Amino acid sequence: LLDMYPKLALDYYEGEEYYGESCLHLAIVHDAMESVKLLVEKCNADVNLRATGRFFLPEDQKQLNILTKNLMTTDYKGYAYYGEYPLAFAACFESHEMYDYLLEHGADPNLSDS
Repeated sequence: LLDMYPKLALDYYEGEEYYGESCLHLAIVHDAMESVKLLVEKCNADVNLRATGRFFLPEDQKQLNILTKNLMTTDYKGYAYYGEYPLAFAACFESHEMYDYLLEHGADPNLSDS
């Protein structure tokens, strides 16, 4: 499917709950290195795309409006906090190979979460 329609790999969630989550984020979560390579090398997936939906926020931030982003100081406690960027996802899942690969392909380790 990606051979015929490679731009499908560039799509991301636009709903409030998972806003910004992309195929690349999902491939990292599922530890699918070959998919990560396909998405980055063949489909030009954005290695610095932010996932900022409510799901990705610490519990004390989830009640805030996703569009206004009126954030307060957080305690970062919750069920799971992966960060917002693919590089943070790779770090949270302790995937050294994916982390290094993303760095080699332009991921910026200096980008900070909301």
